Parts: sequence; structure tokens; C-alpha cells
Amino acid sequence: MSLILANRNMKERIVRLKELFENAGGLSKEVSKEIVDEMTEIFEYILYRINSPVPEEKKEALEIASELKHLLESQQEKAQSVMNMTPEQLSAFVNNNNNFSKEEWQALQNAKASVENFKSSLVKEGILKGQEEKTPKKYLSKKTWIPS
Repeated sequence: MSLILANRNMKERIVRLKELFENAGGLSKEVSKEIVDEMTEIFEYILYRINSPVPEEKKEALEIASELKHLLESQQEKAQSVMNMTPEQLSAFVNNNNNFSKEEWQALQNAKASVENFKSSLVKEGILKGQEEKTPKKYLSKKTWIPS
């Protein structure tokens, strides 16, 4: 598949994902699955291309990743606005299974798993920095602060 064709296909997938988000008043099982499937395909494409030795392919993968990031951020902002919630409140709402039907909850968990797999793949490939353990700073003892 040529780079131009692949790029157009991914751009079309992002447009389709945007349409799915806009038309998903209540997330049906089918729409939720389609959203997860589209995101997974886009994630896999980005991972494949970002590891390419061809600079144009890496650049294109980063552009697609940036578009997807902006789309997901805008969807989060819309959800916050519609629900009149802060990011923390929205996160608490989304992480409470009592707020969703079984089908919605399963679709949400699948989407979360897909995002986490993508994120861990980027960390593993060295593209994204992982959460590294912070080592406590060591301070000199008071005796060595000021020489006598």
C-alpha cells in the first residue's frame, strides 16, 4: 500500500471516528464496538508506521496520532461541557460502572484497554516516556552545608 493511499485511508478513518462520536447520542453496543474497532485500527497503523525506517512514514504516523489526540481531547471537552463536569468529575463518572448499562460498560472497558495497550506499546518502543519512579532527592547533612 502506498504512503498516500495509507494516509488517505487513515484520514478517512479519523473522519469516520469523528462521525461516530457526533452521532452517538446513546452509545449502542454496535456503535461502541465500531468506535473501539476504528481506534484500534488507527492505533495499530500508527505503531506500525512510527517504527518505519522511512522518515516520511514516521512523520505521517505522528500527524495521524496528533489528529487522533485532538479528536479525543475535543470529545472529552464536549462531554465535560454537556455534563457540566470538571475533568476529575468526568473521570470519576466514567470509572463508575453504576453509570452505564452492561453493554456500555463493556464497550468502555474495551476502549480503555485499547488505549492502554497503545500507550504501553509507545512506551515500550521508546516513543513515549513512561511513568518512571521518582527517586527521592538526597540532601547533604547539615554538617556539610557550610564548611567550618
